[in-house]
Amino acid sequence: GPGAIGAVIVAMSRSSDIEHAAMIIAMIAANCLMLWLVLRTAEPIGRSFGPMAMDLSNRLFGLLLAAFATEMVAGGLKQLFPVLAR
Repeated sequence: GPGAIGAVIVAMSRSSDIEHAAMIIAMIAANCLMLWLVLRTAEPIGRSFGPMAMDLSNRLFGLLLAAFATEMVAGGLKQLFPVLAR
């Protein structure tokens, strides 16, 4: 998404060294490979879980996502309004 694109742009702008760029490109390729493997095995893993375990994991990951989002909003508000940090 846009956050990942922004992170790559910032990381690439930190150095003009060819080894630095090669390492970032290698990390992007490794990330793509891991994502492909996870998505490739998602269906067989989902079938082995069953509907009740899938529902439970969906709720758990939804709760984690809401917690991360709340933390990010709180951090942003603290930076925007320093008086809230007290």
